[in-house]
Amino acid sequence: MGTPRRRCGPHGITDYAQDSLGDVVDVTLPAADESVTAHEPLGEVESTKSVSDLVAPVTGSVRTRNDVLRNDPSAINTDPYGEGWQLEVGLDPDTRDAQLSPLMDATAYGNWWVSHELRDPSHHATGQRRRPGAHFLH
Repeated sequence: MGTPRRRCGPHGITDYAQDSLGDVVDVTLPAADESVTAHEPLGEVESTKSVSDLVAPVTGSVRTRNDVLRNDPSAINTDPYGEGWQLEVGLDPDTRDAQLSPLMDATAYGNWWVSHELRDPSHHATGQRRRPGAHFLH
């Protein structure tokens, strides 16, 4: 029998990220029991503006995914922290704390973004905004 894994909270994108994407029209997510690797693409979100990779914030095994998004991907726009959640990942208990400690919840990410935007207004010249860490964990 393998190492037991603990469930990680729901994973998704922030309100800021969904707003930047525009209307979400399709989402591709890994199946249950698929492995995901931190900092690697795990799926895609397609909007009326672009197609963007969804990047895994942790390494583990997908425990469940939000299949509601197959028929209603707009839930990411209307309720990113509720009905728009994307998946839950099981974590190895030996690495769980180390993987979760550097992650931010949605509030911390919003505060981080505001402080960095104020310190680095270079995106104003190009009209582009960088969105590092656009994922959240509850």
